[in-house]
Amino acid sequence: MPPIEKDNVKVRVTTTRNVIYGTLSKTEHARTLDLLNSKERFIALTDAVVYDREHSEKEEIKFVAINTNNIVSVEEMG
Repeated sequence: MPPIEKDNVKVRVTTTRNVIYGTLSKTEHARTLDLLNSKERFIALTDAVVYDREHSEKEEIKFVAINTNNIVSVEEMG
């Protein structure tokens, strides 16, 4: 079975508690909206920087899984 091609996209995810910048991996040609509308309960970000909603505290994390029920918005950064 050939490897699945992936696209890495820089995103900003706003949740009910945090603002998270990181890299989202998704299958090639998939839209970010498709990922959010899938049955998956979590999305994964790598090389993430997590801020509180006021951007006053920062934490760098290699991997974070975000429950889609807590996501307010997702913006592609590039």
